[in-house]
Amino acid sequence: DSVVSIGWIVVSTSPMPSDFAVIGATPGFASATAVRVVDVDSGDVQNRFYSPGLQAPVESYYSWSWYVNFETPPPGGTAVKPRLTIQHFGVGFVNSWGVEFADDGMRLVVTGNGGPAGSVLLNGPPVLGTWHLVELSVDFDADTVTAAIDGGVPASLPIALTGDPTLFRFCYRGEGVGNVATFLVDRVS
Repeated sequence: DSVVSIGWIVVSTSPMPSDFAVIGATPGFASATAVRVVDVDSGDVQNRFYSPGLQAPVESYYSWSWYVNFETPPPGGTAVKPRLTIQHFGVGFVNSWGVEFADDGMRLVVTGNGGPAGSVLLNGPPVLGTWHLVELSVDFDADTVTAAIDGGVPASLPIALTGDPTLFRFCYRGEGVGNVATFLVDRVS
Protein backbone atom coordinates (compact mmCIF):
# COMPACT_ATOMS: atom_id res chain seq x y z
CA ASP A 1 0.00 0.00 0.00
CA SER A 2 1.09 3.55 -0.65
CA VAL A 3 0.17 6.30 1.79
CA VAL A 4 1.12 9.94 2.04
CA SER A 5 2.33 11.32 5.36
CA ILE A 6 3.07 15.06 5.47
CA GLY A 7 4.19 15.01 1.84
CA TRP A 8 6.25 11.79 2.09
CA ILE A 9 5.11 8.89 -0.06
CA VAL A 10 5.35 5.63 1.86
CA VAL A 11 5.42 2.18 0.30
CA SER A 12 5.55 -0.71 2.74
CA THR A 13 5.01 -4.35 1.90
CA SER A 14 5.72 -5.47 5.46
CA PRO A 15 3.04 -6.06 8.04
CA MET A 16 2.94 -3.51 10.82
CA PRO A 17 4.82 -2.40 12.89
CA SER A 18 7.06 -1.31 9.98
CA ASP A 19 6.71 2.43 10.12
CA PHE A 20 7.96 5.65 8.59
CA ALA A 21 6.93 8.49 10.88
CA VAL A 22 7.59 12.22 10.94
CA ILE A 23 8.54 12.68 14.59
CA GLY A 24 9.44 16.35 14.76
CA ALA A 25 12.33 17.77 16.74
CA THR A 26 15.25 15.46 17.50
CA PRO A 27 18.05 15.69 20.07
CA GLY A 28 20.83 17.96 18.88
CA PHE A 29 18.80 19.72 16.17
CA ALA A 30 16.33 22.58 16.40
CA SER A 31 14.44 21.51 13.30
CA ALA A 32 11.06 19.77 13.35
CA THR A 33 11.62 17.72 10.23
CA ALA A 34 13.03 14.40 11.40
CA VAL A 35 11.71 11.15 10.01
CA ARG A 36 12.05 7.92 12.00
CA VAL A 37 12.35 4.79 9.89
CA VAL A 38 11.41 1.54 11.63
CA ASP A 39 11.95 -1.31 9.18
CA VAL A 40 11.28 -4.49 11.13
CA ASP A 41 10.66 -7.11 8.48
CA SER A 42 13.54 -9.56 8.01
CA GLY A 43 11.77 -11.24 5.08
CA ASP A 44 12.40 -10.56 1.40
CA VAL A 45 10.19 -7.48 0.98
CA GLN A 46 10.46 -3.85 -0.08
CA ASN A 47 9.91 -1.06 2.41
CA ARG A 48 10.58 2.45 1.20
CA PHE A 49 9.61 6.09 1.38
CA TYR A 50 10.04 8.93 -1.09
CA SER A 51 10.02 12.66 -0.80
CA PRO A 52 7.85 14.48 -3.29
CA GLY A 53 9.56 14.77 -6.67
CA LEU A 54 11.59 17.88 -7.42
CA GLN A 55 11.88 19.41 -10.88
CA ALA A 56 15.33 20.98 -10.78
CA PRO A 57 16.75 23.56 -13.19
CA VAL A 58 18.98 22.16 -15.94
CA GLU A 59 22.49 22.03 -14.51
CA SER A 60 25.49 19.74 -14.90
CA TYR A 61 26.16 19.50 -11.14
CA TYR A 62 23.84 18.88 -8.19
CA SER A 63 24.56 18.25 -4.51
CA TRP A 64 22.58 17.06 -1.49
CA SER A 65 23.21 16.52 2.20
CA TRP A 66 21.37 14.92 5.09
CA TYR A 67 21.97 13.56 8.57
CA VAL A 68 21.30 9.98 9.67
CA ASN A 69 21.34 8.55 13.20
CA PHE A 70 21.04 4.78 13.70
CA GLU A 71 19.17 3.68 16.82
CA THR A 72 19.78 -0.04 16.18
CA PRO A 73 22.74 -1.68 14.42
CA PRO A 74 22.35 -1.92 10.64
CA PRO A 75 22.02 -5.43 9.23
CA GLY A 76 24.88 -7.62 8.07
CA GLY A 77 25.29 -10.50 5.68
CA THR A 78 24.93 -10.45 1.92
CA ALA A 79 21.38 -9.06 1.64
CA VAL A 80 20.68 -5.68 0.09
CA LYS A 81 21.21 -3.15 2.86
CA PRO A 82 19.17 -0.12 3.93
CA ARG A 83 19.93 2.72 1.54
CA LEU A 84 19.32 6.45 1.59
CA THR A 85 19.55 7.66 -1.97
CA ILE A 86 18.77 10.35 -4.46
CA GLN A 87 16.62 8.86 -7.19
CA HIS A 88 16.58 10.31 -10.65
CA PHE A 89 13.29 9.33 -12.22
CA GLY A 90 11.05 10.00 -15.20
CA VAL A 91 7.97 7.99 -16.11
CA GLY A 92 9.40 5.35 -13.78
CA PHE A 93 12.53 4.78 -11.72
CA VAL A 94 15.73 5.39 -13.69
CA ASN A 95 18.84 5.82 -11.52
CA SER A 96 19.76 5.82 -7.85
CA TRP A 97 22.85 7.24 -6.18
CA GLY A 98 23.33 7.13 -2.43
CA VAL A 99 24.69 5.54 0.69
CA GLU A 100 24.16 1.99 1.93
CA PHE A 101 24.45 1.17 5.63
CA ALA A 102 25.74 -2.19 6.90
CA ASP A 103 27.37 -3.58 10.01
CA ASP A 104 30.77 -3.50 8.27
CA GLY A 105 30.61 0.03 6.84
CA MET A 106 28.86 2.81 4.94
CA ARG A 107 29.21 2.69 1.15
CA LEU A 108 28.51 4.88 -1.87
CA VAL A 109 26.24 2.87 -4.17
CA VAL A 110 24.97 3.23 -7.73
CA THR A 111 21.99 1.21 -8.95
CA GLY A 112 19.40 1.33 -11.71
CA ASN A 113 19.39 1.56 -15.48
CA GLY A 114 21.95 4.36 -15.41
CA GLY A 115 24.70 2.27 -13.77
CA PRO A 116 27.14 0.78 -14.03
CA ALA A 117 26.13 -0.67 -10.68
CA GLY A 118 28.84 -0.42 -8.07
CA SER A 119 29.78 0.36 -4.51
CA VAL A 120 32.80 1.74 -2.69
CA LEU A 121 33.52 1.94 1.06
CA LEU A 122 33.24 5.44 2.54
CA ASN A 123 33.62 4.85 6.26
CA GLY A 124 33.15 2.29 9.00
CA PRO A 125 29.72 1.32 10.29
CA PRO A 126 27.50 4.07 11.70
CA VAL A 127 28.04 4.78 15.40
CA LEU A 128 24.78 4.19 17.26
CA GLY A 129 23.20 7.37 18.60
CA THR A 130 25.48 9.63 16.53
CA TRP A 131 24.38 12.01 13.78
CA HIS A 132 26.39 11.28 10.62
CA LEU A 133 26.49 13.88 7.85
CA VAL A 134 26.10 12.41 4.35
CA GLU A 135 27.17 14.62 1.43
CA LEU A 136 26.39 13.48 -2.11
CA SER A 137 26.95 15.13 -5.47
CA VAL A 138 26.49 14.19 -9.11
CA ASP A 139 28.46 15.66 -11.99
CA PHE A 140 26.84 14.96 -15.35
CA ASP A 141 29.78 16.46 -17.28
CA ALA A 142 32.22 14.04 -15.62
CA ASP A 143 29.65 11.19 -15.41
CA THR A 144 30.42 10.61 -11.73
CA VAL A 145 28.68 10.55 -8.37
CA THR A 146 30.68 11.42 -5.25
CA ALA A 147 29.94 10.99 -1.55
CA ALA A 148 31.56 11.62 1.82
CA ILE A 149 30.60 10.84 5.42
CA ASP A 150 31.21 13.38 8.19
CA GLY A 151 33.50 15.47 5.99
CA GLY A 152 35.84 12.53 5.34
CA VAL A 153 37.69 11.63 2.17
CA PRO A 154 35.17 11.52 -0.70
CA ALA A 155 34.80 8.55 -3.02
CA SER A 156 33.40 8.51 -6.56
CA LEU A 157 31.77 6.04 -8.93
CA PRO A 158 30.94 6.30 -12.64
CA ILE A 159 27.38 6.84 -13.79
CA ALA A 160 25.68 6.62 -17.18
CA LEU A 161 22.84 9.12 -17.33
CA THR A 162 19.57 8.08 -18.95
CA GLY A 163 16.40 10.11 -19.32
CA ASP A 164 15.62 13.62 -18.09
CA PRO A 165 18.37 14.65 -15.63
CA THR A 166 16.22 17.18 -13.77
CA LEU A 167 13.69 15.03 -11.86
CA PHE A 168 14.84 13.93 -8.40
CA ARG A 169 13.50 12.58 -5.11
CA PHE A 170 15.03 11.54 -1.79
CA CYS A 171 14.44 7.88 -0.99
CA TYR A 172 14.86 5.22 1.68
CA ARG A 173 14.99 1.77 0.19
CA GLY A 174 15.15 -1.38 2.28
CA GLU A 175 14.77 -4.62 0.41
CA GLY A 176 16.19 -8.11 0.31
CA VAL A 177 16.45 -10.46 3.25
CA GLY A 178 17.44 -9.06 6.63
CA ASN A 179 16.74 -5.34 6.41
CA VAL A 180 15.92 -4.77 10.07
CA ALA A 181 16.87 -1.22 11.02
CA THR A 182 15.67 1.76 13.05
CA PHE A 183 17.15 5.17 12.35
CA LEU A 184 16.43 8.90 12.16
CA VAL A 185 16.85 11.14 9.11
CA ASP A 186 16.97 14.92 9.44
CA ARG A 187 18.01 18.12 7.68
CA VAL A 188 17.71 16.84 4.11
CA SER A 189 18.82 19.60 1.75
